[in-house]
Amino acid sequence: MSAPQASFAYEAMDAPAEARGRAPEPRFHHAVHETHRPTVIVWTGASFHEGTLETEQADGEYVIALERPEDLARIKEARRVGITYWQDRRLVRWLRVQPVWAGSFGVDWRSGRLRVRFEPQGAPMLLYPLDGPIAARIEQGIAPRRRASVSLVELGPYEGVLSVGDGGPCVLIGSVLRVRAALGAAREVRLLVQVVARRRRGEYCFRVVDARSVKAAAALLAVRSPAFTFSNLKVLDVSPSRLDGLMAIRTVDDAETLEAALSVRLRGNQFFGRLSGVGDASALTDDLDPHAITFVCQLGDKPIGTGRVVINDGDRRLSEIEREVGLPGWIWRERFAEVSRVAIHPDYRASGVMVAIFREMGRIALNMRCRYLVLDCIEKLVPMYEKIGGKRLPITKRHPYSGETVHVMYVDLFESLTTLRTNPVFWTFMFGPVVDHARRISSLAHYRQHMRGSDALVYHLKSGLSRLYSALGPRWDG
Repeated sequence: MSAPQASFAYEAMDAPAEARGRAPEPRFHHAVHETHRPTVIVWTGASFHEGTLETEQADGEYVIALERPEDLARIKEARRVGITYWQDRRLVRWLRVQPVWAGSFGVDWRSGRLRVRFEPQGAPMLLYPLDGPIAARIEQGIAPRRRASVSLVELGPYEGVLSVGDGGPCVLIGSVLRVRAALGAAREVRLLVQVVARRRRGEYCFRVVDARSVKAAAALLAVRSPAFTFSNLKVLDVSPSRLDGLMAIRTVDDAETLEAALSVRLRGNQFFGRLSGVGDASALTDDLDPHAITFVCQLGDKPIGTGRVVINDGDRRLSEIEREVGLPGWIWRERFAEVSRVAIHPDYRASGVMVAIFREMGRIALNMRCRYLVLDCIEKLVPMYEKIGGKRLPITKRHPYSGETVHVMYVDLFESLTTLRTNPVFWTFMFGPVVDHARRISSLAHYRQHMRGSDALVYHLKSGLSRLYSALGPRWDG
């Protein structure tokens, strides 16, 4: 838009009326939009002039009547013309919002009007594909207290395209809009954007004007764009932890969800060099899958993590570890669940996905009234499991996909609820939402009936911390 300006034919019309010794004939141009003749700031470099936007022609040409007609002569000599709006003057000053520069302009001396035309938007710098239009509403500064439903059809961290539809409100080039877009089922983000071009009827290109809105756009993209990952978030200095409350767990109950779980399982293992020769994720199923609760961690519609919990009900044939190396008898004397096939998509590692998976494993085990969670893990993950209360068994086995040696561990859920051996703050962060959820659906009654003395006191303390965390912390959809 900074290309040399082309002039309209209006400059060849009659000379100014003042030059002929009489005032220009007053004309009224009825506004064809809903903004009712907003005040426009016309910029010519560092100087500016006030005027009124009278009409927007069908071809996108803006007709502006200046407050002082004598300014037309000064504007005619300018190299370029840009516009902002009086309603946005504070944002222009505080956020240093730039004018939107016209592709061409001209002076109509006969009517005493300035006419400006904006070039179509060129190729955008960085847009990501969306899984579908994002529902939003605009709070338009030019028309106070107006609310209008729109949709974001294309988006990047710094720019995008919104659609107002044929019957939508007027969106003016150069205006600053406050856009509130849906982020998940119960959350919204706010974007402060400036309209820079009209791409086609009902669709307008915009640029994001402040750093807070850039981060909000990044959060939207993380949820709604298949191509936008946590690594893109970190480049924009946005912590993935801001999206913890938007990660949802879905139990595998149809072929589509199973395919998503197997795909993440394959991608997660191939990141570590396993299963390099496997191209079809359906080959990763086994005979324990029908007896397991398999789940997928999703961010929006994107599967980013998976795992399964096998409930054996005392049947030794339904334990992968028992088949290979055997488990101690005291494990079998209590009800336990076996965790396996935990995987995280490579693009979403080290970003809180494992926390969501841990919480789901704990939720399932508590609801099934299990005493132990049993699992195997590679050497470098042992400290992480120990941090949440895991203990090693004197048993090792082979990894089912790589053949490397892995450690067999267990988590005593009853002990976890009734002791302070682990860091209470970290424990509350990890399992507080799970315990509070289980308490509300009464699935902890099985554990409470075995608590005596100090066990019951510690349980009530941890239960109180869990309720407090659930009330103050991010929303968790268990």
